[in-house]
Amino acid sequence: MADVLVKKPKLKDCFRQFSLSKQREFADYLVQAKKEATKIRRLAKIEALILAKIGLNDKYK
Repeated sequence: MADVLVKKPKLKDCFRQFSLSKQREFADYLVQAKKEATKIRRLAKIEALILAKIGLNDKYK
């Protein structure tokens, strides 16, 4: 995830606006994936959420 944040400064800025707990949720979500294909799919999903400033579990609030 750090590699993507370095390459995409807008994504990095949006990511830094989240609280540390939400940043950890995103990181844990990626780390839990075992297959590389799953990691890529999850990364694409959370990129859209981060840019929209929506937390991973905000839909349950």
